[in-house]
Amino acid sequence: MRKVLKQVLTFTLCFAMVIPAMGCQKETSKKSQVAEIGDYGTVWSAPSTVKIDQTDVGYENKGEARLNYNTVKNEYESHQLLISANKEVKNYYLESSDLKSGSNVLGKENFIIYNEKYIKMAETVYGNYSLPDALIPIDAAQEQRELKIAKDQNAALWVTVYVPKDTPTGVYEGTFQLTVGKAKMDIPVQVKVNDYVLPETTTGRTLFSWRYDRVGAGELDSSIEMMEYYYEFFLDYRVSLQSLPLECMTREEVIDAMYKYYDIFTTYTIQPEPGKISGEFMTYSDKVKEMIFAIASISGPEKNYFDKAMIYVVDEPDLRDDERYDFTMSMIDAINAVLSECVEEIKADTNGTYDSFKSVRGWEKSILNIPNIMPLTYDTGAWMIEHQEDEKVKSFFSKVNTICPIFEVWNGSMIEQLLAVCEKFNIEHLWWYGAWMPAAPFGNYHIGDKNLLDARSYSWVQAKYGIEGNLYWDAAAYTSEKPNWDQYMNVYENPVRIEGVTAGDGFLAYPGKPYGIYGPIPSVRLMSIRDGMEELEMLTALEKQYENFESTYGSEFSAHDSIVSLIDEVSYHGAFYYADGENGLDFNRVRGALIDSIVWNQMGIGFALEGNVIKNNIANISYYISENCNVYIGEELQSPVKGCKYEYALSLEENTNLELVIETADGSKYEVSRFISFPTRTLQAFNDPAALEKVTLTEGGMIELAESNEYATDGISAHVKLGGKVTGVELVDAAYIPTVSMDTSIFENISNLTDVQALDMDIYNPGETFKFKVKIYYQDAFVLVGEYNIEPGKNTISLPIAQIGFSHMEEAERMVFEFENSADGKTPNQYEFYLDNMIATE
Repeated sequence: MRKVLKQVLTFTLCFAMVIPAMGCQKETSKKSQVAEIGDYGTVWSAPSTVKIDQTDVGYENKGEARLNYNTVKNEYESHQLLISANKEVKNYYLESSDLKSGSNVLGKENFIIYNEKYIKMAETVYGNYSLPDALIPIDAAQEQRELKIAKDQNAALWVTVYVPKDTPTGVYEGTFQLTVGKAKMDIPVQVKVNDYVLPETTTGRTLFSWRYDRVGAGELDSSIEMMEYYYEFFLDYRVSLQSLPLECMTREEVIDAMYKYYDIFTTYTIQPEPGKISGEFMTYSDKVKEMIFAIASISGPEKNYFDKAMIYVVDEPDLRDDERYDFTMSMIDAINAVLSECVEEIKADTNGTYDSFKSVRGWEKSILNIPNIMPLTYDTGAWMIEHQEDEKVKSFFSKVNTICPIFEVWNGSMIEQLLAVCEKFNIEHLWWYGAWMPAAPFGNYHIGDKNLLDARSYSWVQAKYGIEGNLYWDAAAYTSEKPNWDQYMNVYENPVRIEGVTAGDGFLAYPGKPYGIYGPIPSVRLMSIRDGMEELEMLTALEKQYENFESTYGSEFSAHDSIVSLIDEVSYHGAFYYADGENGLDFNRVRGALIDSIVWNQMGIGFALEGNVIKNNIANISYYISENCNVYIGEELQSPVKGCKYEYALSLEENTNLELVIETADGSKYEVSRFISFPTRTLQAFNDPAALEKVTLTEGGMIELAESNEYATDGISAHVKLGGKVTGVELVDAAYIPTVSMDTSIFENISNLTDVQALDMDIYNPGETFKFKVKIYYQDAFVLVGEYNIEPGKNTISLPIAQIGFSHMEEAERMVFEFENSADGKTPNQYEFYLDNMIATE
C-alpha cells in the first residue's frame, strides 16, 4: 500500500481534481422508447444502477423495452424491465429462453429473473415513498400472488445473467416472453461476451458483520447448517462475513472451516465465540489462543492461513473520552500480550505440531502483526487527524496497524490528510466502513437513496486510493437494535433496524422463510455491491496490465494514474457520487471503456489516458498507445511526441470526448471515445491588475501579479504572501485567523455560484506543505467548502460547489481562505503561494 499512497498524494492534486469527475460522456437527450402492451400500460427498461419509485410512472430516463448486457466471462450483470400500469394488472410474468451467437448457446439457465419487492419507508433522511429492494425469485413471487400492479404504479423485474467462464466470445441474441394480463410481447435480449475471464478470487477485502441469533430470528432456524448456507450465500456475492460459520470452535472445526473456505473468503476474524464479535474480547482469551494454535498447526510455506486473519478490537473507540481511551488502549495491550504468548508457546513446542509453520520466513510477524480493526466515526476520525500531535492520539497511532474510518471521512477535504497520517505513523492497512451514516451524496448502502451507483462505486474508489477493505454493519439483521433489543420484526414491512436511523442500514438480504425458500433472498443493494467487487477485479487487472507497459512507456507514465483517469468518470472527489444519467453520466459507457481497455491490453494495444490541463476551453490531453499501432483523429494520422506518448489539444466547445481510431499492425481498427470534460469557463486568469482589487488580505498580507512560467499555468499568476500574528495574549492569538478574501465578482462570466458544478484553481507552492480552509459567505452566514493540503509544487484543488448545501449560494458575496495563525503559539506562520487559472465546470 505504501507505493499507492505516495502516488495518490501527488496525482489527486495534480490531475484528478482538474477533471470534476462527473463520469460524464456526451450529454444526450434520452427519448422515451416505451412499448405499449395491450391496454394494460407500457413496458420499458432501466439499468441496474438506479432505483425507481413505485409511483414514478413518469420517470424521465425510460429505456427501450429490451435487455442489453455488456459482460466479461465469469461475471454477473443485471438489467431492469419495468411495467407502468394504466389500469389494474392481476398478473404478469417473464419467461426466459436460450440466446445464440452463431452456433454457440448461452442457455436460459444462466438467467435469474426476480420480482422487485417495493419497501415502504417513512424517514427524515430520504423521504416517504416506496422503492424496490428485496429480489424475490419470480416463481416464488407468483406462488405468493404478488405479481400484480395497481393502476398508475410500476412493477419491476430484475434480470441477472451469469456468463460461465468457458462461454465463447460473441454477441448472443434472442427474446424473452413477457405476459401482462392477457397480452404478450417479445422482449429482445442481447448479451455481449468479451474476451476476458474474471478471476475467481476477490482482491477487495470485506468484513460484513452478522450474528446467528439475528439470522435465526428471521429464518426460524439457528442451526449451523443454516449459518453455513448464509455464509456461502454471501461468498457468492464476493462478501466475506465477519466470523466463520462455527458451532463450538473446537480445533477440528476451525481447521475444517479453513480448509473449506480459505481460498474463497478474503478475510476472517480471530473470534472469541461463534457467531458474534464480542467487545469483551479478553474474556475469551483461551478460545482465541486455541483458534490461533489450530490455524498455526495447518499453516506452512505453501499456505499461511494467517494471511487473511484480522482481529476486531474495539467498536468505534473515542479517544476524546478518557475512560473510553483507557479501555481502548488496555484492549490493544491485552490483545498484543495474547499474541505474544501464542508466539512463545509455538516457539517452545517440541512435538512437531508447528514445524511446517515455523519454517515460514517471519512466521512470528504473521501472528504479531495481524491487522487490528477498529472502526472510527466521522467526528472521531476528524478529531484524530486534527490532533495527531496530541500524546494520546500519537500513542494510539503508534500501536495500531490498521485505520478504518467511516465512508464519510473520504470527502475532498480529508482524503490527503488521512493518507498522510498513514504515511507519517507507518500504518500498514487502510480500510473504511459503513454503518447508519453517511447519507447521500456520500456513498451508502441505504434503501432510500435512489442512486445504486452509491453502493457499486465504493469499489472503484477503493481502487483509486489503495483501500484494502470494507467493513460494514450488518449483513442480515432480522431483529431490532433499539428500543427493544434483539426483537424480531417483519423485515419486509419494517426496513428500520435502529429507531431514528435510515432504512436499510443493518441488512443486505431478506429471510427466505416467508417464501418457502431455504436461506436468504438478495437485495438490489447486495447485487450492486457484487457488481462493484467484480469491477474492482477488472480495475486491478487493468492496473497490472498497465504496469507491464511502464518499461516501454517510460518513467513519466504511471499505471495507477491511468486507471484513476477512468475511475474519476464515476465518482467525484472520491466520495460524492452522481446517479446514472445525472449530469451526463452514462455508466454503461464508462464500464464499457474499462472492459475495452482490458481486452485491448491483452492484444497489446495498450491505450492509456494519462491526464490533461484545461485552459480557455482547450483540454491539452496526454495519452499512450503501443508502438506498433497507428492513431487517427478524424482522417489525420497522429505522431507521438516522445516514444509512445501522444498529445492532443481538444476544443471542449466542439467535443467533450477524445475520439480516435487505433489501427494495429494487422490492419484491425478500434474506436476510442473517452469523456474529458464539459465545456469550462475561465473565471479568472489573473492577467489583469484590476482582479487584485477584488482580493483582500489580513494585516501584513501582499498580493501582486507575477510573470513566471514556473509558477503560473499560463505566464501570469497572483503572487500572495500572508502572515500570522502573535501578540502573546492567548485569547487574541487564538482568535486571529490569517485570511485571503475574494469578492465573488472576481469570477468573471457567471452571474452567481449556482451556475457552476465545480470550481478548480491552480496553486503553486514554492515552500513546505501548508493547509487552509475554504468558506463561502453571505453577510455573516457561511458554509465550509473543505480543507485542503497544499503540497510543494503545483497543485490543483477543486471546490465541489454543486454538492454544497448553502441556502445563500446564489447571493454569496465572498470566498474566504482561512489559514492557521501559529503552530506553537509563539511564532506566527508565514505563507507564500501563486494563485492562477480559476476554472468553472458547468
